Amino acid sequence: MVQDKFISHLKDNSLYFFEKAMSLFNEDPKLSAVCFSTALELMLKARLAHDHWSLVFDKPENAKLEDAKSGDFISAGPREVIRRLEGISNVIFLDEEKAAYFSLIKRRNAIVHFSEELITKEERERIISTAYQAVYHMHEMMSDSWSDLFSDKKRELWRLSTVLKNFQPYLKQKLKAIKPKLDEAKKAGATVTNCSRCGLKSAVSTKAAEDPCGTLIYVNCLVCSEFDNYLIYNCHNCDTQNIFIGEGDSKECTSCGGILSAESISDDKSNFDRDTFEDDLSYCILCEHHEKHVIPFGDDFLCLNCLELHDTVEFCENCGEPNAGFDAEGSIFSGCVMCEGRDF
Repeated sequence: MVQDKFISHLKDNSLYFFEKAMSLFNEDPKLSAVCFSTALELMLKARLAHDHWSLVFDKPENAKLEDAKSGDFISAGPREVIRRLEGISNVIFLDEEKAAYFSLIKRRNAIVHFSEELITKEERERIISTAYQAVYHMHEMMSDSWSDLFSDKKRELWRLSTVLKNFQPYLKQKLKAIKPKLDEAKKAGATVTNCSRCGLKSAVSTKAAEDPCGTLIYVNCLVCSEFDNYLIYNCHNCDTQNIFIGEGDSKECTSCGGILSAESISDDKSNFDRDTFEDDLSYCILCEHHEKHVIPFGDDFLCLNCLELHDTVEFCENCGEPNAGFDAEGSIFSGCVMCEGRDF
């Protein structure tokens, strides 16, 4: 179908210029901003063409299918595309989104039409800042509100997301955009600290679960999406709080010098709960660690290797071993962490 191919070309070219812009950022920030602007324009046109291919033409009433196939036509300008998206496609743009887009278009024109000597250092920095404001909103649209339109480009979007996590100008613009979310998290009782990955003060720490032996904390960076868990463990010997990060972490208690590891926490946990604690240990279906490192924790089950929280433990129908976060139905054939199931 012509419309599908037309939209596919627009999406492919949008993603191409998006990647090109990022690759040129350090080498040629001016050209990078031009590529970002082009990527934005093509993304908006892809959404408009989703309603009808002729809407991308400068004059839809004169649109011809042959011209759409060959690309031999004058397309609507970016401001007109946004006007049509709002008026025809019922797309709702936030004020800050439109402001970022229009500002990028304006500054793109300055780059294209004026010589290097006429663009000051301050203006160049504003161009870069404006480009990344628009990039943030553009990436959010492709990944969220317009995800259905870009559902066939998930791999490309994942690659872009990975690259963007290493671009400080983009991350700083995103930090500004998510400030209301960070403020809401603080009001709800969460703690906001510097992220261990991107270094920005955007890591939200929340209490995930509690148990007599400690408290599980989830840390989620709202800028780079880095996600960490850690356990505030109450030493069984002296009750001093220590940080345990799982995955082979082994250290001494900061107060009494006792060993802090997955094995020692399991041993201490058995003293907290019951003599038959060994019966409560299980394997983790997520990290598939070869030892039983999942312990009862509050109303749930905590893996001391990957620090993931599970709400269920079920027994494999083939080998009978307990697995946390596991659906045992059909496991007689599919197996579990400790077996491969039966081959009939």
